Amino acid sequence: MTQYDFQSGLQAIADDVPEITHIVEGVVRAQSKTAIIGKWKVAKSFFAIQLGISIASGTEFLGFKTTASNVLYINFEISKEMLHQRIQDLHRKMPSCNLACFTSLTLTDLSLDVSADELVAILDQSISKSFPVQALIIDPRMKAITKDSNQDEVVRAFCVNLDKIISKYKLAVIIVHHEGVATNSDKAGKGSTVFEAWLDGWFKIKPLSGIADTIREIHIRSRDFESQIVVAKFNYPIHEVSQDALDARKTRTQAAKDCIIDALNGGVTLPEREVRFNVLNARHTQYAFWRALKELEEEGKLVKSKIQGQAGNRKYLQLI
Repeated sequence: MTQYDFQSGLQAIADDVPEITHIVEGVVRAQSKTAIIGKWKVAKSFFAIQLGISIASGTEFLGFKTTASNVLYINFEISKEMLHQRIQDLHRKMPSCNLACFTSLTLTDLSLDVSADELVAILDQSISKSFPVQALIIDPRMKAITKDSNQDEVVRAFCVNLDKIISKYKLAVIIVHHEGVATNSDKAGKGSTVFEAWLDGWFKIKPLSGIADTIREIHIRSRDFESQIVVAKFNYPIHEVSQDALDARKTRTQAAKDCIIDALNGGVTLPEREVRFNVLNARHTQYAFWRALKELEEEGKLVKSKIQGQAGNRKYLQLI
């Protein structure tokens, strides 16, 4: 009989809640579900491989910081030789990347709508090789489903099986998905609402004018921050954000930092939520606030603390 871990309300308010860990800051949190979505031939797989290599290396992706993690990329779409060629091409553009923490596996199918057993065997074997997976990339979703991927119940089973994997192995899942896949016209779009509701976030790749356009809008959504659009150029084989766009993001972060410093001047200690409200009320974004806090901590200018003897884990901020 399963023994469930019941938690009392008193235990909940006294619990020391850890900080949220992001694998890709502001976009992909640990133990989450994220999709890379786009129509055919918009370089979704190149995007996914670049993302995986960036995470494995702990290097920036589209200007967002990453946390170095073991990545397993499961490829269903192309041959192993073609995948290796793509990795070689990406490595030439990303020479400082750490490929030791990026592992790939080429399969024909996985049937994740039927069972998680084969994926469990893969992840257990990876652990036995001293490579516990922290970020799993599945490319594409349609090849990991053997039944009609436009049926709600099929997609729901796929999502449930991946939830079991996330719970068991404490990893993040990133899924490449062809937008608009349908077996026939009367079933177009079925299953999509189940999938999108299940996701914690996504990157949607939208060329500005047709799939041949190298300028793409990357629509980014996550549960933690407001949606945003990043304009990137696909300069084979990588997606690059312009320096002007990166500078603009830094300017917004600096403005949020100045707002935090103004709120905490004079040695005052304030609840993080109160400081956050002040920053958002001054028209700064939630992401800029979060990035500003991180940078102030990294620079040794700010400390987070919990009030002595107070229940719960609400944080207070003070300048050093």
